[in-house]
Amino acid sequence: MKSHGSINVCAQPEYRLTSALLCYESTGGAVVTKHPVTVTEQGPEIGAGSLITHEELEAALKTVRREEVGGAFVSTELLYLSSEKVAWWVKAHHRPLYFKTKDATVTALSGKPVWNPPLVFVARGNHLRVFALAANRRPGPATRLHRTPHWNVGDCGAMCAGSVDLPERATHANTSAFTEAFFRSFFTHANGASALTTHPKGFTGLWQEQVAQQTRFDPKWLVASKLTLRDAVAE
Repeated sequence: MKSHGSINVCAQPEYRLTSALLCYESTGGAVVTKHPVTVTEQGPEIGAGSLITHEELEAALKTVRREEVGGAFVSTELLYLSSEKVAWWVKAHHRPLYFKTKDATVTALSGKPVWNPPLVFVARGNHLRVFALAANRRPGPATRLHRTPHWNVGDCGAMCAGSVDLPERATHANTSAFTEAFFRSFFTHANGASALTTHPKGFTGLWQEQVAQQTRFDPKWLVASKLTLRDAVAE
């Protein structure tokens, strides 16, 4: 098929081919290069390129977005959305947790429904970070985040996915798939150096109490982090 240097879309202003982005992928990631394009009688010719930064790529995407190509309704739980990251929150909720560990006391709690604190999820690609909230309301950029009192999550909020099947890429449309993957996974071990809870009987005592009392999660048992929501999405 013959290539042309310009197109006309429904009598809109004429678009001219000026540059091209080439994506080079490997198992370790990908890089993008930008190349000038010269239109000749024989067709477009791609010139030598240079690496493009994340900022330059985002600027190019913003230019494309000026021409609306589609839209979608987004959930009220959505907190942040960019071409790379999605953040959302989940209200305090009652659901079971699943444990797989040599600690028989903890294993005995597996599958028992309990009240969980409100949570914030931040996904980039198929990497997930999880935090807890002290208040059961939608957080803002300056809201202080807390360590989630769940196993498999490190000090910085990063989930150790193990064999958990997370979506390959985070979008505004698949946040529930990440949430379900987190809660349907087996919690197997504590991650990080800091405590998961301020409860006097520790992690096991906290969830034993939640199972026995079936009361809403008390935010006084949460450990504050140094991060705000703005910090979490910026990292």
